[in-house]
Amino acid sequence: MSKWIIRRRDLLRGMGAGAALLPLLNVRAARGQVVPPKRVIMCVFPNGYPSGQYTATGNNGAVDLSTATFAASLAPLSPWKDQLAVVAPVKCINADDAEDYHRAYSMMFSGAAPVSKPLGPSSVWAPTGPTIDQVIANNIDLREKLPRRTLPLALPLGEPEGVDGTLEARRAFWAGQGQPITPEIDPYKLVKDLFVGTAMDDVALTQARAGRRSMLDFLGRDLERFSAQLGTEDQFTVASHLQGIRDLELQLQQIGTGGILGEPPTIPTGLNIQALNDTPALWEAQRQILLAAFRAGVTRVATMQFGPAWGDKLNLPWLPATGGRVWHEIGHGPTDNPQGQDDHQTVVTWYSQQFAKLLEGLASIPEPGPNSVTMLDNCVVVWASNMLSGDHDPSLPWILAGKCGGYFKTGQYLASAANKPVNHLFVDLAHAMDVPLDFLGNPDIRGPMPGLKA
Repeated sequence: MSKWIIRRRDLLRGMGAGAALLPLLNVRAARGQVVPPKRVIMCVFPNGYPSGQYTATGNNGAVDLSTATFAASLAPLSPWKDQLAVVAPVKCINADDAEDYHRAYSMMFSGAAPVSKPLGPSSVWAPTGPTIDQVIANNIDLREKLPRRTLPLALPLGEPEGVDGTLEARRAFWAGQGQPITPEIDPYKLVKDLFVGTAMDDVALTQARAGRRSMLDFLGRDLERFSAQLGTEDQFTVASHLQGIRDLELQLQQIGTGGILGEPPTIPTGLNIQALNDTPALWEAQRQILLAAFRAGVTRVATMQFGPAWGDKLNLPWLPATGGRVWHEIGHGPTDNPQGQDDHQTVVTWYSQQFAKLLEGLASIPEPGPNSVTMLDNCVVVWASNMLSGDHDPSLPWILAGKCGGYFKTGQYLASAANKPVNHLFVDLAHAMDVPLDFLGNPDIRGPMPGLKA
């Protein structure tokens, strides 16, 4: 490995490149070993699991996941048991006074008290403090200036109407009171912002996409020449990054023509569900963008919203078995429809498949270090929902994946966490990311969750 350190912004200025085209080269070492950076991804989907299917085991609650059998909704995660910490349902006490746990959507990542607002059929709370992703990102920003503090992503959130159209129902992450984080949906805009910067204007980007020319044609040769000056390990990092960008562009080229990626699809009268037919392809593009951004050192913190708090206007046309019904109706299907439980399982199984694909992508990127083999070993992915089940069960089913540089004890079902405040998990996430934190939101709830730290 080369022993010199180059100032990233100076190199970028000389190349005229967008920030993300420079990979994060291995410049930190511990006892002669490369220490890759740690990252956190926080994902949220609404309406919980089918009743009784947030079960980590089929053998009377064994703690060791290697001997467990997942319920159908979690079955796609079976190959990743050694990387999971399945947390027994915890409490979101700052939303306990709400009518139901739909309203935990905007509250559950902050631990802070809600903004004072009279409860009613259309009321949704917002937190009075930042969410844990922002706290971690702010601390990282004090230590090193990355191109992006966070990478907030989302799939189309359906029509902004009724209670589901309130800002609080569509924003799970907050910089502080009255400061929601707006996620980005359009992958072409993300590619332009993250991987092109000022080096290619809108006209050039359009021409490149139309001609199926790689964005690397603009800057790849410069980066490859720069790579020749590096040590073997850093050359591998650059080559891996370049290949990741090529794979990403191929993925974008293969996306269908509906919604924001082309002509709007045919949609039911009266609904504004732009691009919902393209949801699987959109998520795949966003997944590739997230992986490339992490590989490039653009950010260390990413968030992902798989739907709004209720889903009243969000149907799932890519899952025909759900019959065009909206997600809210499906989530509470056992009451509204005899087939509801099966439909709910269909949707949540699809979500679990996307979780597994994200883990697969992270595990496909080599990242050797003292506590790692792949990027997944240096990450923690929080897979969260705002209620345990469609029965409005007032607790949070959260799964953590990845050891985050050796911090987390994985391969376990953490039964001892049951009914404890989710605030303890925030402390663990902060400590895993080397952020000093004793509490978040509520000073009466301090310290990490016992049993999570390796």
